[in-house]
Amino acid sequence: MKNKFKTIQELLKTEFHYQRLLPNLTTGVLIGFTEVIFAVSLSNLLFSGDLSPYFPLGAGIAVASLAITTIIITLTSSVPGVAIGIQESPAVIQGIIITSIYTAMNLQNQEGAFTTVLAVIAITSLLTGIFFFILGFFKLGGLVRYIPYPVVGGFLAGTGLLMVQASTSVMTDIPLGIAGLPNYLSHELLILWLPGTLLALVLFICQKKVKHFLTLPVVIIGSMILFYLGLSLTGTSIVDAIQNRFLIHGLSDKAIWKPYYIAGLATVDWGMIFKQSGNIATIFIISVLNLLFNATGLELITRRDIDINHELKASGLANIFSGFAGGMIGYQTMSETSLSYHLKAKGRFPGLIAAFMPLIILIAGGSSLVYFPRFILGGLLLFLGIEFLYEWLIQGWKRLSRIDYTIVVLILLVIGTIGFLAGIGIGLFATLILFVVNYSQIEIVQYSLSGKDRRSNFERPNQHWDLLNEYGEYIQILELQGFIFFGTASRLINWIKLRIEDQNHLPIHKLIIDFRRVSGLDSSAVFSFQKCTQLAESHNIEIVMTDLSDSVKENFIRGRLFDGNDKIKLFPDLDHGLEYSENQILKSLPITDIQIPDSIWDKLVYQGFPKQMIRPLKKHLEYVQIEAGEYLIRQGDNADELYFIESGTLSIFLESRGEKRTRLQTLSERIIVGELGLYIDLKRTASIIADQDCTAYRLSKQAMEEIQKEELDLAAAIHEFVACLLARLLADSTRFIAALDQ
Repeated sequence: MKNKFKTIQELLKTEFHYQRLLPNLTTGVLIGFTEVIFAVSLSNLLFSGDLSPYFPLGAGIAVASLAITTIIITLTSSVPGVAIGIQESPAVIQGIIITSIYTAMNLQNQEGAFTTVLAVIAITSLLTGIFFFILGFFKLGGLVRYIPYPVVGGFLAGTGLLMVQASTSVMTDIPLGIAGLPNYLSHELLILWLPGTLLALVLFICQKKVKHFLTLPVVIIGSMILFYLGLSLTGTSIVDAIQNRFLIHGLSDKAIWKPYYIAGLATVDWGMIFKQSGNIATIFIISVLNLLFNATGLELITRRDIDINHELKASGLANIFSGFAGGMIGYQTMSETSLSYHLKAKGRFPGLIAAFMPLIILIAGGSSLVYFPRFILGGLLLFLGIEFLYEWLIQGWKRLSRIDYTIVVLILLVIGTIGFLAGIGIGLFATLILFVVNYSQIEIVQYSLSGKDRRSNFERPNQHWDLLNEYGEYIQILELQGFIFFGTASRLINWIKLRIEDQNHLPIHKLIIDFRRVSGLDSSAVFSFQKCTQLAESHNIEIVMTDLSDSVKENFIRGRLFDGNDKIKLFPDLDHGLEYSENQILKSLPITDIQIPDSIWDKLVYQGFPKQMIRPLKKHLEYVQIEAGEYLIRQGDNADELYFIESGTLSIFLESRGEKRTRLQTLSERIIVGELGLYIDLKRTASIIADQDCTAYRLSKQAMEEIQKEELDLAAAIHEFVACLLARLLADSTRFIAALDQ
């Protein structure tokens, strides 16, 4: 408790230090003033047209929401100095829902229509807050990144279009439409919307050219000063300005906010709200996306990583409280946060000062809002709409592919003519179709090799390797990649058909299909693989499948691919599948008996070691026995000896954490192992374990040093023999790499 009190005390001391007090106060007032105007502008968007008489209540809802969300997020965010504002994108959809509900209910039940409108504002905020909190609590914030980018762009462009339309209604009380367009050129309306339009254009140009954090508040404050200077010069009173619709009308000194919908819950039409569930769900998605975009921008502004899940929980908590109070949706913003950091006000105190501004409005009553000129409220909405349209229609043309840009425009047109939900639905559908088409063009086969290009890690006599080099095309290896569905699997069928019909190569006997790089497949792909097996059976080709994941294997089992099919063999990895295929090919060949010597000394001579050097070599070797399962060489040990293998089979394994072993090679005919230890002073990079009881002869590093000092001919013979062995291994690797590059 003492430590916590000390921490709070130190925090207050820091925040109220004289060097930070003035920047904190200035920043808080500027942010609070700007966000209040934005909030009132957005409330005007919700309560316009037939609902304009209720605008004072809407303004109260907006400023109350701003106060609640600002206080809670300021205190709970992981980013000190973050600014909070009522958000325009969800407000646009809320406005559509409200207009639809009020239009449908007003004639039959005016009181119920209004309480339903208030309830839908509260419910969307409350549910959005719960949605935020759940995503953050279960750390699912990253999932929203999978929503297609063009769909997001189309939505934001559509939001911009609707904000442009709404701004004219805010400034003139007359909705913008083609039929009433000539009326906008009349003097009566021109003086209402032209100043707001000029303000929007000035803000837009300044934001693009000046690039200063004070641009927005300075232009807004300057516009208000010019407005009141104009009233003074023309002798226009506040009452006259209200009557001429220059200022907000219908306001009084009474309190402008209380949770009105609670008293009228009995008259709320819940069925009408339920009909808007699609649009409400859209608010969830768009709000999360906006918050994600803002968080990404905040990382650049604050130069620190931001925990998106923590921010989701903070904004979720704030909107839950705001929803219970009947408020609108609000969360972290970029522009005002940039203002905080430029003014060196990076603590939480400026946020609390900013929250104090809407509280003053609530305490002062509706008359305090009368001084906000309507052209500023409408001009801000128009500015935001122009920003969205410029970003996605002008800049989008440069940034996006033509197909993605077409989707953005398509969504924009559908939103403007039909509605938000239809626009989002068509955008998702178009993106899905494009994804399927584009993904089906991806080559499913990462590489294809024959058995003479890629060999198993099972050591064989040179004669066997020569035969596999000659008949290696009997084996065809296909390594697949990505997620497999019907579109990509059909390309595999076509590939197999073309290879079968290719007369320039030997026919396929073993078709190895490796699934190591396959992330998954759907049920439609199983049908394509059934066609592959039928095609293989008709040409007497055995299919060898390797490295199937549990999910892929389960799909094949569920699709009954393996039922009664003995032409499909399964192996845990490509190496074992290739070893099996090589063995089967060698068995099928009419091979004359290959005379392989029995003793290790004859084997050495057979593979090129000078016969006269066998006797001198024996004097320096130490006989060892290794039981099955024992280590001959352990990964990580000092490399100071090599072994001549007399009998038995050993395997080379790469060992990783968790006792996982990966077989690199199985040695049945190789005579020497561990040879690099005598030439390079390194730790053992892999383990060699006996598959069965083995016998071998050990040549230590000390013995090799004695040979190099006293028996130069023997040393030269050993060096030449090892060099030939390594050269052959290098040639195999070179041939494999060259085949991959083709």
